[in-house]
Formats: sequence, structure tokens, C-alpha cells
Amino acid sequence: MRGKVFFNYRRSDSRSETARLQEHLKRRLPRAEIFMDDNLEGGTDFIKELEGKASGSDVFVRTDRRITATSSPVYVG
Repeated sequence: MRGKVFFNYRRSDSRSETARLQEHLKRRLPRAEIFMDDNLEGGTDFIKELEGKASGSDVFVRTDRRITATSSPVYVG
């Protein structure tokens, strides 16, 4: 697979599991471009970069723990 994979996760509770999954996919799909936000350099427009990577991906993977999936949404703005 030569596609682009975007990982979306919550740093506070699923970062380590997501990183392990990312490493597994890198070994299984060495030609795929796999993105997690820890790939971003300092000074990057975080939101713009995430939107661009997410919209340009072929596969979007969301990882959550059960407590995250059942918590109430938070609205900003």
C-alpha cells in the first residue's frame, strides 16, 4: 500500500496505544505515509497542518478508549 494514513487520537489517554499501532503499520506497510501529530515541527500552524493531512489521507484512523467515547462532548467557540 502506498496510501496515506492519518491517526487521530487523544493524547491524554490513547497516545501509547496509537503509537504502537502506528509502528506496527509501518512495519507491515513500509511504503505507506503514516501521520501522527508528533511528526509536526515546532512553529507549525497546527490546525492548518492537521486539516491538510486529514483531508489528504486515504485512511483515517480514530483511536479512543472507552471512557473517551462515552464522555460528553466539549464545544469551543
